[in-house]
Formats: sequence, C-alpha cells, structure tokens
Amino acid sequence: METRIYVDGRITPPEEAVIPVLDHGFLFGDSVYEVFWWHRGALIQEDDHLTRLERSADRLYMDLQFTREELVAAVQETARDAGAGPEDDAYVRLVVTRGTGPLGLDFTTVP
Repeated sequence: METRIYVDGRITPPEEAVIPVLDHGFLFGDSVYEVFWWHRGALIQEDDHLTRLERSADRLYMDLQFTREELVAAVQETARDAGAGPEDDAYVRLVVTRGTGPLGLDFTTVP
C-alpha cells in the first residue's frame, strides 16, 4: 500500500500534493481532523468519528462544506487509490481546513 493525499478532489503521492499558501489551515492551524481505521474495506466506527469531526468544527465555528457522504466517499476513494484492498488495514487522517481567504484572524471572512 502507498501513501496518497487527497486535496480539493485530487489524489496524489505526498510529494505532489499542493495546499494553497493562503489556506488558513496552513497559515494558522485553522483545521479539524479525525484519524479513521480502515479495516477490510470499511471505516471502523465511522459515525463516531464523523460526529466528533462535526463537533470539533462547530467549536471553531467552521462549516465543513461537505456532507458526511462526501467525506466518506473521499476517504474511500483515497484508500482504494493507495492500494487498500478488501483484506487490508490502514489509518486514514482526515483533515478539513477553513480554506483560503483574506489574511487575518477574522474567521468570519473565510467561507
């Protein structure tokens, strides 16, 4: 299995992944994350992890901008692209940032 990175709908090897330099996750650490266990083709305790991710985002007044289904689909697509098969285990780190916006600490100006 290989490491793969999913950024804005594009899956790449780590050395090809690109995050905009004005992304508030990069600039200010303005992000939330969860680490999932991929076990034999499925995410373990998926609902628990997604609920925790949503609660973390709520605490930062962050709109995740994706449905649960979209987040899970991105994780599944990335795991499969990495070569995770039906008998494999993997850890998947899902990081959601506030995105790009004007410089400054006023998070209300970023979508």
